[in-house]
Amino acid sequence: MAAKSSKRLAVAGFAGLLAALPAAQTPKLNIRTAHHGPMEEQRRDQMLRLAAQYDLKKYTITRDLVIEHGRHQSFLSRADFESAVFG
Repeated sequence: MAAKSSKRLAVAGFAGLLAALPAAQTPKLNIRTAHHGPMEEQRRDQMLRLAAQYDLKKYTITRDLVIEHGRHQSFLSRADFESAVFG
């Protein structure tokens, strides 16, 4: 009986610890794609994932972004993007 109580207490303590951890404080970004192409959508999803993962509050200049893929544009790989953005 005491083992069950200690397990419950440990699980509750762990859940409380997780809830107390700060989440990414990035302001909500309004990211849209110009042509709704698959590469644009992939980049939008990637940027939203990274914004949720990292605290970009002090680096956020604008919240409105448009992703447009054209003939003369190239996109960074995920590793290059993260390196460029997060050092």
